[in-house]
Amino acid sequence: MKRNVLLEARIVEVVGENPGLMRRQIARVLQKQGIQLGQQHISNRTGELIALGILREQVTEDGQRLVFLPEFKEVSS
Repeated sequence: MKRNVLLEARIVEVVGENPGLMRRQIARVLQKQGIQLGQQHISNRTGELIALGILREQVTEDGQRLVFLPEFKEVSS
């Protein structure tokens, strides 16, 4: 499979600017920025980046899966 490094770079950029978004929210942001791909495709690519360790995902108490950069430290309240 050929990797879409431009899409991956944009996903990482969006997560860096907006830590704590869910995968579908990341897809919506990219679509509004002009990426002409479906939400499921972008969400799947985000999942691949999580599997590769480029991004990380945290599941909240209510089951939401939030995406962060690996070095981002969330503040616990």
